[in-house]
Amino acid sequence: MKVLFVSHEFTRSGGPISLYRMISQLIVERPDWEVVVLALEPGPLHEDYEAQLGVRAIEIPLKREQPYHYDAFLQSLDTEAPDVVLLNGITLYQEALALKWKGLRVLWWIHDGIHVETRDGYPFTRPDLYAMTRHALGYADALVYSARDTLEQYEQLCPWLAGRGEVIEYGIDTRGVRQEIERLLPERGALREAQGVRDGDFVFLCVGAIQERKNQLSLLIAFQRLLDRLDADSSPRCRLFFLGGLNTTDPAAEAYHRSMLTELRPEHADQVRFLGLHPSAFPFFILADCHVLVSTNECSPLANLEAMLCERICISSRVHGIPELVKHGERGYLVDPTDIEDIEAKLEEVHRLARESDPGLAAMKQRALEFVLEQRDLTRMAQSFARVFERIATEVEDARNRIPVGARTNRYIQQQISMRWSQVRHEASFEIELMRHHLQWARHHKRPKGLRAYCKRVLRALFLRDAPPPDSRSPRGR
Repeated sequence: MKVLFVSHEFTRSGGPISLYRMISQLIVERPDWEVVVLALEPGPLHEDYEAQLGVRAIEIPLKREQPYHYDAFLQSLDTEAPDVVLLNGITLYQEALALKWKGLRVLWWIHDGIHVETRDGYPFTRPDLYAMTRHALGYADALVYSARDTLEQYEQLCPWLAGRGEVIEYGIDTRGVRQEIERLLPERGALREAQGVRDGDFVFLCVGAIQERKNQLSLLIAFQRLLDRLDADSSPRCRLFFLGGLNTTDPAAEAYHRSMLTELRPEHADQVRFLGLHPSAFPFFILADCHVLVSTNECSPLANLEAMLCERICISSRVHGIPELVKHGERGYLVDPTDIEDIEAKLEEVHRLARESDPGLAAMKQRALEFVLEQRDLTRMAQSFARVFERIATEVEDARNRIPVGARTNRYIQQQISMRWSQVRHEASFEIELMRHHLQWARHHKRPKGLRAYCKRVLRALFLRDAPPPDSRSPRGR
């Protein structure tokens, strides 16, 4: 069987690195399969696939600001002719539509949770993705979620997905990582000295890219409040290290980083460090005493899994799929990421228990380690994916997956048109963009005129509906 894996990038971030690890074990479990990886943006994993795994990697720099330019992507599908395609991440909704036009079997791996907000009484989440992806999700032959909570979120907001997905938790190469840990442990003193950590200092480590949803600013504020309560001249000291890259092309990420630097007070500057991006986080887990990740929107971060395997106490957020891994009081501690006092209290508690050599912390580390070794091994994860690939490659064609794009969207639009404009205006612009997307595909592939006429009718209906005076949010205003 030939499997094509499509990822949005080749970087060493959460989704791409999870895919890399899964493929590394899948080629061991199914050595007779042909595996090809395709990504839309460059990164270091491109070389790792070919040099470390012997897997062919293809890079197609799509013009994502012009989402209809898919000639190179379609040509790759024709050239590779895979039996099954895996889409790695929710942002590949346009690729999902393209794959269905080609009639290929699709497995969609969903890493991202849905963070629901309410505006004017209408629930939505990341509108630029949600309104378009919930159409595309219905065309996957199978959906795999990395946490039970994520599956429940999507099935609640997209009822037609009920019963069509399954949960495959993240796995990790427990044997290989434990060997790496055993190699690094004798070097712990040297690793701490290289980062300016004195004997006895207590190090909190936060692993994750610098961005707002990772909530590092709240952690920084809580940590500085903890320092204010401790004796500044005491030894050992508390330290806080941030390990993760900063996307300098993202204005929002840069602004968030500047806000953190502004918040950092001069008297605490020597106790807080920004380490940047490194090829491996394990040396830093070894030198640290506690891992802290208080994201506001997170599915099931790999950093917690790695910290638990390194026998480091985890303090993490009580959101989405995290409690499935970090069970409060048993395998770590959970906090409300929006409550700085709660974060500060847990930092203080772990620091105090560590200084008292509390046996409960050692027992917690051991329980977390045993859980990862027994439940989150990479072999188990790869075997689960292999079974899903084999099932969707051989199962009878499901008619509901082969409904033309226009037909499913038409039914949805007809339901929406019966609603008040105030309830759909936040989503209408994305419905229009989706219609334009379908219309462009119909023209490019010379589809029947009926589909093109249908798209035009829907666009006309949305534009001509009774609506409030045009403004920046109204499709008519645009």
